[in-house]
Amino acid sequence: MKYYEVNFDGQIAPSHEFAGLSEGNIASTQHKGLSANYHKALKQWQAKVELITSLGIKQYKLPLLQRPDPELLANLGLSIQDLSRPNVCPSQLRSALISASAMWAANAASITPSCDSLDSKVHITPANLAHFFHRAIETRQTQANLKKVFCSEFFIHHPPLPNHSWFYDEGSANHLRICPNYDTSALNIFVYGHDAFAEKQPELKFPSRQSLQSCQTIARNHMLRPDNTLFVQQSAKAINAGVFHNDVIAVANLNVLFYHQLAFTDTTEVIKQIQAQYQRNYPNSRFYPIEVTSNDLTLQQAVSSYIFNSQLVTVNSAKNQYMALIAPCECKTDPAVQNVLNKILAEDNPIERVYYVDLSESMANGGGPACLRLKVVLSEAELASLNLQGYEV
Repeated sequence: MKYYEVNFDGQIAPSHEFAGLSEGNIASTQHKGLSANYHKALKQWQAKVELITSLGIKQYKLPLLQRPDPELLANLGLSIQDLSRPNVCPSQLRSALISASAMWAANAASITPSCDSLDSKVHITPANLAHFFHRAIETRQTQANLKKVFCSEFFIHHPPLPNHSWFYDEGSANHLRICPNYDTSALNIFVYGHDAFAEKQPELKFPSRQSLQSCQTIARNHMLRPDNTLFVQQSAKAINAGVFHNDVIAVANLNVLFYHQLAFTDTTEVIKQIQAQYQRNYPNSRFYPIEVTSNDLTLQQAVSSYIFNSQLVTVNSAKNQYMALIAPCECKTDPAVQNVLNKILAEDNPIERVYYVDLSESMANGGGPACLRLKVVLSEAELASLNLQGYEV
């Protein structure tokens, strides 16, 4: 049976603003208090999803979350009118309650394809996003929306992990899937920032938002093969440079992994493990690790350009199949980033094109192209069973 990559983008909510709620997200804190433009953000989002659709990739949108959430307001003893009363609802709480952060759908959930799970079901765990209040309050509605869209017998919905620091979980933004074809059982790589039970913790100036324990729990619940699952630690240097999710420093599609030299605690060893496992699993296929060194690009340049938060997609053209990077326009303005991209296009690997998208409104809050989408691999039958009424783009 044929499988497809399907993209579900979070929508831009009218309450979009620059509130600076996300410690460790440098763009978010730098733009705090500046004027945001919802209509501009919406047009930029629409242009990106139209580009993805024009490349022949299946593209949909997730339902909007209600902001503010009436149930949450009631739980807090607040009314809509109270949001404009600073003596009742302080500005930071107000910003959190109306936050449009659910637009970054890469944090919505972890989703395991049926070709990866031992029971041949699609497993879905909504992320608890427990580190920050403005994100944690997304989970209840996100879970309901995912059940609304993925509504057939093909899908198993798990509850969010416990809302505790041991189980910090920020969804697919910290997951990589590597394989020759979408319909092949893949090597699943979970990237975590900290082991909650380790005696020695990494020295961090910014918070780690993904624990090893959350990754292990999701892998168990999703019935992933233990011998085909890796747990890899993100480097403290990367987190301290503003890499608050793995998708800010690495991106994978099929047999390509595009990453920075300092993405992981021991990147050389990680790549060796992936390479060895890949060759054992798929001896007739080639794995393409594309490393960007610190000499090519500093961590600061990687974060400011969001080059690794590009979407890496497979395009089936009339002539051939190739991969393309959907990169933020910020990648155009740094000569070092341009040199990296030109080098990739010139070398022997499946990436043949770079398309640039203007997402300045989302980028000012620390969200690039890959942040905006939840990537799901589905079979023809699974795709046909979805409730997509009203969610086409």
